[in-house]
Amino acid sequence: MQVSSRSSTFRYGITKRPVLAIVLAIAGFVITTFHQTLPGTFPAMFLHGSLRLSPAQVGVLAGILFVGIMISGPIVGRLADAYGRKGPLVASTIILAVGTFLLALAPDYPLLLAARLLCGIGVGGVLPLIFAYLVDVLPPTWRGPSSLGMAASGGVTAFSVVFIIRLSMTLGPEGWRLAAHGFAIATLVAAVAYFFFVERPEATGLASEQADGAPSPPYSSRLIADYWRPFFALLVSAVCITILNAGFFIMMVPMLLGRGFTEQGALAVTGIAVGGSTLSLAVGALISNHVPRYMLLAGAGIISLVSLGIFALIPGSVATMIGAVGTIFGAGLCHGAINYFVAETFPNHLRGRATGFIVGVIGLASAITPVVVSLQFEKGGEKPPLLTIGLSLVILVSTLLLFAPRKPNREA
Repeated sequence: MQVSSRSSTFRYGITKRPVLAIVLAIAGFVITTFHQTLPGTFPAMFLHGSLRLSPAQVGVLAGILFVGIMISGPIVGRLADAYGRKGPLVASTIILAVGTFLLALAPDYPLLLAARLLCGIGVGGVLPLIFAYLVDVLPPTWRGPSSLGMAASGGVTAFSVVFIIRLSMTLGPEGWRLAAHGFAIATLVAAVAYFFFVERPEATGLASEQADGAPSPPYSSRLIADYWRPFFALLVSAVCITILNAGFFIMMVPMLLGRGFTEQGALAVTGIAVGGSTLSLAVGALISNHVPRYMLLAGAGIISLVSLGIFALIPGSVATMIGAVGTIFGAGLCHGAINYFVAETFPNHLRGRATGFIVGVIGLASAITPVVVSLQFEKGGEKPPLLTIGLSLVILVSTLLLFAPRKPNREA
C-alpha cells in the first residue's frame, strides 16, 4: 500500500513554534474583534459626527459586516481545505486591511457600506482559519487552552476598542478615522506576519487522499453524510449561541434601564458582565483538557440558562445583577468553546469548510437576531426576547446532549 506523498509530508499537531502559532492566532482574533465590536461606537461616530447618519443607516452599517462574513466563510473554508490554510489566510487578512483603510478614508455613506462589506469578507475568512490553523499545528493538549485563551483576548479587545475610539474622538468628530488607520496598519502587519511565519501543511485538502491513493468521497457526502450528527449539533448550537450573545447584549442595557437602573449603573453592570465573559474563557482554558468538549459547551449553556431564569423571575437589583453577569459569563464560554469544538470535531481535510460554514451561519444569525429581539422588546417589553433567548438555550443543551460526538476527533 503506497502512501500519497502529498498527504504524508506534514505531521498534524506537531510544531516547533507553538507560542508563535498562538500569538499569530491571537493577532487574527484581535483584528477581527475590532470590526465586530466597532458598531458599539457607531452612534458617537456617525449620529453626531460630520456625516450625520440616521439610526436606520447606522443599523444597516452595523449589519452589513455579517453579510460579508456569511458570504466569505464557507468559500474561504473550502479553499483552505483544497489549497492549505496559509494562502487564504493571508489573502483574507489583506482584504480586511484594505477594507479597514477604506473605512478610515470613506467620505460618504455608500463608501462606508462598501468598506464594511469588504471588512466582513475579510473577517469571514480570517476568523475560521485561525482556529483551524491552531488545531492543525498544535498538539492536542495545547488546543483547548490556546483556543479559549485566544477567545479571552476578545474581551480585552472589546474594551480597548471602545476606549480607543472614545479617546480618538476627543481630537474631533473625525478622530475615529485615526484609530481606524491604526488598526488598518496593524492588520497589514498581521498579513505580512502570516506570509512569513505561518507553517504550511502541504495542501490540507489534498491530504484527504486515502492511504491507497484513492480519492476521497465528494465534499457534500464527506461533511454532511459522514459527519451529519456533529455537523447538525454544531449548526444548531451556533445559531442558539448567536441568539444568546447578540440578543442578550443588545437588550441588557434597555432591560436594566426599564428596571430602574440609572444609565451609569446599567453601563457598569454591562462592563462587569463583559469582564465575566472574559473570565469564563480563562476558566474554560484551564479545564478544557479535563472536560469533554460537548460537556464544556453544554455546561456553559446551562449556566446561562439558570442565570437567565434568575434575571427573568427573581425581583430585585441584586438578583438582576447576578442574573445578567451569570448569563454573559456562560455566553462567553459558549462562544469560545464552540470555535474550539468546531475546529477539533472534524478531520483535517474538512476542518476549513466546516469552520467556515459555521462562521457563515453565525454571521447570518448575527444580522437577524438584533432586529428580531429589538422588535420583540418594542412591542412586548422584556418578556418576549427573554423567552426567545431562553428557548434557544434549551435547544442548545438538548441538541448537544443528543447529537454531539462524545469524543472529539484528534487526527494528528
